[in-house]
Amino acid sequence: MTFFSFPDMIGTRKKDFPSRIGGASIGTRKLVGQTQRDVRINNLHAVLTLFRENDALSIRDITERTGLSKTAVSKILSQLMDQGLIESLGKDDSVSSRGKRPDLFCFSSPNRYVISCVLTSTLISAQLYGPSLKELYGQTRHIKKEALLSYQDAVSLLAHLILHLIDFTHLSYGDIIGIAISTVGVVSPDTGTIVSPLVNHHWGNHLPLAQNLAQLLPFSCDIIIDNIIRFSTYRILDQDAGKRQKNLVILYCDNSVGGTYVRNGHIVHGKHGYVGEFGHITTDYTFKEPCSCGKYGCFESIVASEKIQARISREIDNWPESILNRCKDKSAVPIHYLFQAADEGDTFSRLTVDLIAKQFAVMVYNFQILYDPDEILIYAYQVKSMGYFRRAFYEKLTPFLGDEHLEISLHPVGCGMAYLNDACAGAAAYCFNQYFAGRGLQKIEPMHNYS
Repeated sequence: MTFFSFPDMIGTRKKDFPSRIGGASIGTRKLVGQTQRDVRINNLHAVLTLFRENDALSIRDITERTGLSKTAVSKILSQLMDQGLIESLGKDDSVSSRGKRPDLFCFSSPNRYVISCVLTSTLISAQLYGPSLKELYGQTRHIKKEALLSYQDAVSLLAHLILHLIDFTHLSYGDIIGIAISTVGVVSPDTGTIVSPLVNHHWGNHLPLAQNLAQLLPFSCDIIIDNIIRFSTYRILDQDAGKRQKNLVILYCDNSVGGTYVRNGHIVHGKHGYVGEFGHITTDYTFKEPCSCGKYGCFESIVASEKIQARISREIDNWPESILNRCKDKSAVPIHYLFQAADEGDTFSRLTVDLIAKQFAVMVYNFQILYDPDEILIYAYQVKSMGYFRRAFYEKLTPFLGDEHLEISLHPVGCGMAYLNDACAGAAAYCFNQYFAGRGLQKIEPMHNYS
């Protein structure tokens, strides 16, 4: 995966702030994610991540890789062994008999599972995961756009896939600790509701998905739903424990726009689930094309892939010398072709990419003002060649940041299924981490009047 950063130009230096405000020391304030309980949970997550990446570990292995004390690691292992998740493998035979051979530990045989689902306009899927986060079995149903499934039919299909998965793998209902559903749009995990769905605009708003699904299942189970991008963020945090100690902003942009704000390992949703709906932040008040929300100048209305393709289609005839005219379908020029043409010096392509880069620079400035993050991660477009875009982005970012230091990385978005797989694995990681931390998931009761 391509990694783009400016370590020499954009560092991690923070502003100097007074140590006291209003007579109270800042150090006495407990910020989100910094309580002793939060620290213990983050430590637990770090240990779980190591076991997902290694077949066997000793206490010393864990202390060296996490920086935790031997006492802290021993307590975490004791907790996980009491829960039946970790088991002892005995002494390490690879160590010389002259020295004291350490005890080795590993994941026990999976006896708890999570079903991680995806619900979008083009597919509905259900995958089975064990604590190691390896997909054990899955089923996917691709849906043609013209099919226009009703909401009731979509929920019924999802329930069917879940039940088939359990039956095929010969699991009992009690083996399932939770069901996680990744979807698109504005989501309220606390209530299990899709507040504003982008799955299908004909479905309406405020859809109690978790409750509706619960009624169609013959067993009681914790069900949680969230935005695909948020669940993908859990995967990022699960793979890099160090990011749990930071304030992060993650921006995703391809056919749609979204993101997450992470504060000390906790994803911030907001009262109604709107945190992360970055696509509707205004980045250009002069832009004349309306956004789907009805406003003008929204970030998404300028940078989303389909919006870029529409502008190219309208303007390409004015640029007969452009490389983009070689495309067979000039109404849908692939984004990777646009970025490649910009790298090759095509004038029209560079002007188009310049406009995109400016919006990203303005958005980063907004993030700095709104969140004052330690790090910003940007995942943009399914492309391989981003040379000109990188340069244009940094050039347009410099006037906004001045001499401020900020850690930024730019990654291309993985292919569609790879990104969905990350969301599924992230959702499973969230469920397991919550379960083994003793927090549990959101309890959802079925709606008995649902049909």
